Amino acid sequence: NLFVAWMFNTLVSLALVGGSSALVVGWAPAAGSSGVPEVMAYLNGILLPKVFNIFTVVVKFASCALAVASGLPVGPEGPMIHIGAAVGAALSQGHSTTLGFSTKIFRRFRNPKDKRDFVTAGVAVGVATAFNAPIGGLLFAFEEVASFWQHSLGWQIFFACMCATMTLNLSRSAGKALFHSGSFGWFNQDVVFEAGVEISAHILAVVPAAIVGLLCGVLGIGFTLLNLKIARFRDAMLGRYKWRRCIEPCLLVVVYVTGTMLLPRMFPCTPTRCVTYQNQVYCGVQNVTAALNGTGPPTGSPPLQLPLYTCSTGPVMADNGTWIPSTGTITPDSPTNASAVVFYNELATLMLNTGDETIKHLVSRGAHRRFSYQSLMVMLAWYFLGAAVAAGSAIASGLFVPMLMMGSILGRLVGLVTTDIADKYGQLLSSWTMTGALSNPWSWIDPGAFALVGAGAFMSSVTRLTIALAVIMVEISDDVHMLLPVLVAIMVAKWVADAATHSLYHALLEVKCAPFLVRRRSHAAAALALQAGSALAQ
Repeated sequence: NLFVAWMFNTLVSLALVGGSSALVVGWAPAAGSSGVPEVMAYLNGILLPKVFNIFTVVVKFASCALAVASGLPVGPEGPMIHIGAAVGAALSQGHSTTLGFSTKIFRRFRNPKDKRDFVTAGVAVGVATAFNAPIGGLLFAFEEVASFWQHSLGWQIFFACMCATMTLNLSRSAGKALFHSGSFGWFNQDVVFEAGVEISAHILAVVPAAIVGLLCGVLGIGFTLLNLKIARFRDAMLGRYKWRRCIEPCLLVVVYVTGTMLLPRMFPCTPTRCVTYQNQVYCGVQNVTAALNGTGPPTGSPPLQLPLYTCSTGPVMADNGTWIPSTGTITPDSPTNASAVVFYNELATLMLNTGDETIKHLVSRGAHRRFSYQSLMVMLAWYFLGAAVAAGSAIASGLFVPMLMMGSILGRLVGLVTTDIADKYGQLLSSWTMTGALSNPWSWIDPGAFALVGAGAFMSSVTRLTIALAVIMVEISDDVHMLLPVLVAIMVAKWVADAATHSLYHALLEVKCAPFLVRRRSHAAAALALQAGSALAQ
């Protein structure tokens, strides 16, 4: 019953978002949004009111948990950075002006320099725990937020990130052991967006990677500008009225949930595409002939969850091969001995999962045709608008997961185009060589691989991260083979976005009227400084 399902989902999401917004508006307005621009302002010498207040931290934690659980296109990584910075600021002082107590511990750190270093370490630890990426956390603090850096601070932050990552993984393994779903001490299953199947990177992969970077740069410019327009409009229309700021995310979640429930109904049920040939399993191949003549993709990766949204099971047999069937499970790509194949809804698979699970679908390997052009483009447009409006509203939320999501979708679209080219000109590409050796295009063409490339490229176009982002993408995917295409896409996206806008976080500082030191002077300022120096010398 669609109406009952819509009513249930809407009421639950509305209650979660209402609680998240009420906490921010009523108790700690400084806990709204991600908090990353505020931390950057502090490390640049500007202390915004109550950024590291104990009530701000508590409300940030609770509001973020409720907002992420509501199903809005938001993520927890930004608030985790803010919380880590606040914990670092508190530990370095050993006292609280809000709670009215003071201790004798850590007195030697009660100075601006040491407090700033602890806040920087807190930022790095927040990134390390959010992505399970200790080196990426260190580089993020160095590249994005730190205004002052020392050699000793580098190894101290590295040690803090190492301890945080070890604590995180130990806690996860302890939870798995407690609920009998794993063994204590094993960390091998904790990769955030593990690709599943490693593929080799060909020099030709640089071409679609550069195209991904170009498209992500353009889309990142649009996302940044739209975000800033909405932020200024929100301040002008809602700034003086608390109840309006509280109602805004509630209206947004009703619209977003309604669209999430209705849009998948426009898409038909799709049968899984798995076929065996010469003891090889081919999944996601719509053109069965391509698999049977040996030009199909390699063995598929382990399947992920596919919701059976308005779909059913039914027998499907191929003319020139044996279809891999599945019983009425939610893992239709799993080979079994049954005589039916599960139908699934492509858009429902993308929309009805959590953000992390959807990204895992997008970056999964060996499922070339799991999502069509239509479903990916509809998902991109809907998620783009939802993320742009949700960012900056009166809830504690971040943009890291939305940025990875949109980049993954755009990268997978380019990967689908590359797959179509390989379908049509596969034999020609196989015979193309510079050394005389054959080069099978299916050994490196995979939409899931380019989805990973797109995730890094879009995030770079919005945040302008490069070094830290490249390391984070490798750490969260456990795939070092695609490092070169990732680097190319990140740099192209950054160059394209630099030509039009500032990074989103720096631009939000301007919206908040927080001063921020620019990294380079303009030519006019440099000429004026030169003239002043000459005058003083004379």
